[in-house]
Amino acid sequence: MPAQYPLQPLLLIEDDPSLCAQLQQMLQTDYQVVACQDGEQGLLLALSQPFALIILDIRLPGLNGLQLLQLLRRERQTPVIVVSACGAESDRITGFLNGADDYLAKPFNTAELRLRIEAVLRRSQWPQPESTDALNWQGLHWLPQQTLLAGQALPLTPVEHKLLGLLLQSVSQILSKRLLYPLLLNRPCTEHDRSLDMHVSRLRKKLSAAGFSAGQLQTVHGKGYRLC
Repeated sequence: MPAQYPLQPLLLIEDDPSLCAQLQQMLQTDYQVVACQDGEQGLLLALSQPFALIILDIRLPGLNGLQLLQLLRRERQTPVIVVSACGAESDRITGFLNGADDYLAKPFNTAELRLRIEAVLRRSQWPQPESTDALNWQGLHWLPQQTLLAGQALPLTPVEHKLLGLLLQSVSQILSKRLLYPLLLNRPCTEHDRSLDMHVSRLRKKLSAAGFSAGQLQTVHGKGYRLC
């Protein structure tokens, strides 16, 4: 594990006692791991203290993972990796639409989980765009740590925040998926991967809810995305 992420606090919410213990033991050499096996307890923990990242199962007793994620996103933008036996494309899309930053289907390789944790943490800590401290466009005020619209902070996830910053740096220009996937999701773009589409859709809805015209964030079919 790279030394730049020493002992960051992680919250693990997994109802399988064996898997929960295995993951906690694996991760606690590099992180401060708090683990629980219940959705309601997990939500209380997530809201009661700051975590660098949450690893979240879907099938939880009491409050399931998607319900937890919906409630969490009303208050916190903590990065979340969903790990679930529900690995179909529709399940992954649902996870992203509900606020997940990444989605890993069970069974998974623990080495892959480690890499995904590192990638999400890198994205969440980006102080970018590097060329300027702030960007302004039609009422949007982008700062390294937050985005403001009419003086109000927008509840963006780290991926959404970075995506908006890249779009604001290149207003009216089309940013291709091939360019954005490595920058935002730390992996190349593949033909059937719709993860970025889900992040764009969520960003568009949040901007629209805040009073910004949804049509100004355009999807250019077969090419990419732009602010116009």
